Amino acid sequence: MLSYLVLAEGANPNWLAEAITTLVGFLIFLWVLKKYAWGPITELLDSRQRSIEEQFNKVDELREQAAKIEAQYEAKMKDIEAEAREKINEALADGQRVKDEILARARQEAEEMRAKSERALTLEVAKARIELRDEIVQLTLAATEHLLNERLDPDAHRRLVGDFIAGMQKIDTGNPGQETN
Repeated sequence: MLSYLVLAEGANPNWLAEAITTLVGFLIFLWVLKKYAWGPITELLDSRQRSIEEQFNKVDELREQAAKIEAQYEAKMKDIEAEAREKINEALADGQRVKDEILARARQEAEEMRAKSERALTLEVAKARIELRDEIVQLTLAATEHLLNERLDPDAHRRLVGDFIAGMQKIDTGNPGQETN
């Protein structure tokens, strides 16, 4: 086969031996690489891949935990807001209740004061009527005594004063149109 090959000028006639040697060297290099380097390299790549996958899984777990924590936070915030609204409503209700109590107490005190004033006024009116009646009796007695100039005896005098007082009582009780005989 070699006889058919034409060598170019300056070409090395051992090129086949060199090619075979290079090929054998390359195959030995691949075998050594496979036996001693390829396993550790693939193991290193596999462990790196596992490490990256674990990190991605951890990131996913952390995202899920963050989402859960966020959901819990949102729920707690809603609960806090609801509780705050409830407390505000309770405070408003308490304020309204206190207001109503104060108003009821003020109305009751005003009613008591009005009733007390009415009783005091009624008493004052009754006292004024009694004083007026006594004064009228005194004036009437004085006028009658002056007119009669002591012409009546004590019994007639008492009867006349009693009739007058009875007439005054009828006027005082609201029967002004009636007269006594």
